[in-house]
Amino acid sequence: SPATRRWLIQKILGGMEPETRVDYSHKTLSTERNMRFNEMEYHLPREAGPEALREVIETIEMNDVEVFFPIEFRTVAPDDIWLSPFYKRESCSIAVHRYHEEDYTPYFSLIEPIFRKHEGRPHWGKLNTLKAADFASLYPKWQDFLEVRTELDPEGRFLNPYLRDVFGVEA
Repeated sequence: SPATRRWLIQKILGGMEPETRVDYSHKTLSTERNMRFNEMEYHLPREAGPEALREVIETIEMNDVEVFFPIEFRTVAPDDIWLSPFYKRESCSIAVHRYHEEDYTPYFSLIEPIFRKHEGRPHWGKLNTLKAADFASLYPKWQDFLEVRTELDPEGRFLNPYLRDVFGVEA
């Protein structure tokens, strides 16, 4: 039950102090991973973060989802990279995980609509179900990027089936 999980987590982690680190990302986010898992991470407008996190927790509890990995939450400054999830907006990142031998689909399919509702942009290297039209609505410079991509690779030699799907390029 959610109450039992909270009690157990409090017993295990209750004495830990919150951790705050400020440094370059390669120094603060790189950790050794001894356990394999699947992950879905979205980057939302910073102001939407607390409400989205509340909705994620409520959804987990309402659906009695067994969650043993922590939910990651962090804030990120904006940048000016066209396909960056942080393009020109203060953001927060929320990530959920599932042990690699478990089917992540039921859990992630409950959580992804929350991220989408709050204009979340997915992490490019993690799981999501978005297609070209979805990305076009999330990234202001999407069309500009596609034009440059077509100019540099007109025959699609650098595309695989996944990227064709993401960029909306016919085979």
